[in-house]
Amino acid sequence: MGTRRYTTVTKAFFDIDDLIIRYLTGETTQLENHRLRSWIEESSENNSYFETIRNIWLASAQVNHEPSALPLKSISRGNDNLSSPFIRTRVLNQLLKIAAILTLVVITGAIVLTQFSKKPGKAANDVIVVEATMGSRAITTLPDGSKVWLNSGSKLFYDGNYNNTVRQVKLIGEAYFSVVTNPQKPFVVKAGNLNIKALGTKFNVKAYPEDPSIVTTLERGIVVIEGKDNTNKSFTVTMKPKETVTYFKNEESVFAKESSEKNHSIASEREPDPSLITIPIKKVEEVKTELFTSWKDQRWVIEKQKLGELAKDFERRYNIRIHFSSDTIKQFHFSGSFENETIEQIMVIMRHTIPLKYNIEKGVIKIGQDNELMRRFYKY
Repeated sequence: MGTRRYTTVTKAFFDIDDLIIRYLTGETTQLENHRLRSWIEESSENNSYFETIRNIWLASAQVNHEPSALPLKSISRGNDNLSSPFIRTRVLNQLLKIAAILTLVVITGAIVLTQFSKKPGKAANDVIVVEATMGSRAITTLPDGSKVWLNSGSKLFYDGNYNNTVRQVKLIGEAYFSVVTNPQKPFVVKAGNLNIKALGTKFNVKAYPEDPSIVTTLERGIVVIEGKDNTNKSFTVTMKPKETVTYFKNEESVFAKESSEKNHSIASEREPDPSLITIPIKKVEEVKTELFTSWKDQRWVIEKQKLGELAKDFERRYNIRIHFSSDTIKQFHFSGSFENETIEQIMVIMRHTIPLKYNIEKGVIKIGQDNELMRRFYKY
């Protein structure tokens, strides 16, 4: 987390360390919130001390933290000293214990949540990074109360001054957002070359750097996507619920290619919007949103997805590598759902519907076609 400097703060007649910790974990009463607010406003040192502990909390393994709206204003200077090594150590130890307990929360499989500061110092200069490593998933709550689920191999970045004037995050990978409404401060996700703006919505963004596209799926509310077309002209696309927009990073004309299969659902049969013809995107209406968002739930739903594409999700979810010895087998589609199955169990299940053979060894799965099963498949 880097070196942090502690300043002199005013000691209140109540146990301020315990009160701050209970406030951060949502266990304080309204009266205690009022006491803490009054103590913070007594001096700039008190305010700085609270922000220091709060930053440590944010930089720890924070899960399902529901912060309330405490004003963090600097006012006058206090007297007593809370900066002794004993007090600092005790507060840090309690915070780390709380963080350790919270990281035991499980959605489906292991959840790993790492937050750390890239730039130690004032909160406005801090960069908080939430990471879900390969083979894990994570959930966190932003300072404004918005929740974010991160898929395997993903990172979320936001500044320490998040929600002061703007609400902006940067995403590398895949995340599901449940955004708290604030008309004065739109929520912005920077993903690749796109800015995805929302107010109070629920939506999913899949933006892995190695993928050829960025896919945005809207469950509820309104989302506006801003970017540039292949002539370098700015464009804006407004999404409605149950729509998905796929932005192709290197495509000149998506309507000249068969790209709809990337959406994992059947699109409504409509002519493309003429206003989008030069934009490297494809919009699909009335999608089954669970096909894009259920990765975060206990039941992961898959429908008509090519094995070659599904393999990428398996690699991230189970922290494995998949090698195909047959391009033909990569073209077979799979539909089904999984609940806590291991990758070994999944391969057994898929073998009942796809004529494949496989071998698992040291984190690598080699998949090929089973000629006998292939013969039976085409026969029936």
